[in-house]
Amino acid sequence: MTIRHLRYGEPPKGLTRSDTEEARREAERHRRAMPLTRLLGNGMERWDATRLHELAGGGYAWHQVGEWLGDRNIAQAENALSLDRRITARTFFRRATACYRFAQSAFPSDTDVKRGLYAKLVAAFGRAAVLEEPPGEHLEIAFRGSYLCAWLLRPARQERAPVVIIIGGADGWREEYQEGARHLLERGIAVLLAELPGQGETRLISGLYLAEDVDRAVGAMLDRLTNDERLSPRVGIWGNSMGGSFAAFAASRERRLAACCVNGGSATPAEVIERFPAIVEKLQAMVGAEARISAPDLITALSVTGDDNRIDCPLLVLHGEPDRIFLLENARRLYDEAPTLDKELVIWDDGEHCLYNHSEEKDALVADWFAARLAS
Repeated sequence: MTIRHLRYGEPPKGLTRSDTEEARREAERHRRAMPLTRLLGNGMERWDATRLHELAGGGYAWHQVGEWLGDRNIAQAENALSLDRRITARTFFRRATACYRFAQSAFPSDTDVKRGLYAKLVAAFGRAAVLEEPPGEHLEIAFRGSYLCAWLLRPARQERAPVVIIIGGADGWREEYQEGARHLLERGIAVLLAELPGQGETRLISGLYLAEDVDRAVGAMLDRLTNDERLSPRVGIWGNSMGGSFAAFAASRERRLAACCVNGGSATPAEVIERFPAIVEKLQAMVGAEARISAPDLITALSVTGDDNRIDCPLLVLHGEPDRIFLLENARRLYDEAPTLDKELVIWDDGEHCLYNHSEEKDALVADWFAARLAS
């Protein structure tokens, strides 16, 4: 007989609190930017998410709490592996990934702390990936003298599966869409969780920054995927937030894409700067300090409007009516001006940005749509 008393209510050891007004304002900024709906809808376990919000609101630094939660999950995963409980270990490695991911989001610019947290994120996701069936693979795709970084996940017991490239926006990046990937894998579709120049590991480790060649970066990914004999040459792209705008830009120029989904994106992504000028720091980090063009000018150049909207593959646009990051009218413009005849616009009357509050419903809808469009 065994009795175990799990003490989850005790304060974290090794973390210090700050009661200054500046610390409170910073915590509130993070809690607004990363609401519980986003944390829960993008891979964080409920206790981790609520504990992050609670402790950050109580004076603990957001990134330190996120790292502490991630380390707790790594310890759980290691214990499960020692007992040969591989499925449990995979679960806790995934949980750790989400904690590190939302921890590093506290830093808009590329600090050593951010790079360290992202390295922990990549390592945790990699350890989960090798426990998948079949194992996930970390890809380095040659581009501009360096590498685009991605994870290739394939469905079990299916050869020549079609593929969906999933990309994120200005933060969070590829691993944030593990839950969306799960829905695609269950429908027999492989997933490339990818990072463009300016995003995630591609930026922090490979040193590639965002430029006007988003379509060529996606083209390099297509070259790699279509030369893989295990995969079907039918490839779609699913972009989220500003990544939705990038996906639309790529689909307007890269004719090999068989379908395009834009979730929470805009025909004019620079619109976000007008309402939230503080985002320029985050965007400039994507573009790089040595860039010849400012972040606002580059983001403007990546607009998909008028004759520049040449999307002729099937198009799915998803948006929340109250979204203030990117306005519904500019998502509708992307839909209206696309020349494809196979297009659909789905609007949630209460939808948060990227539909964080309808995550499961949104992921299932997108996966069903790609399954229908990519069937051979």
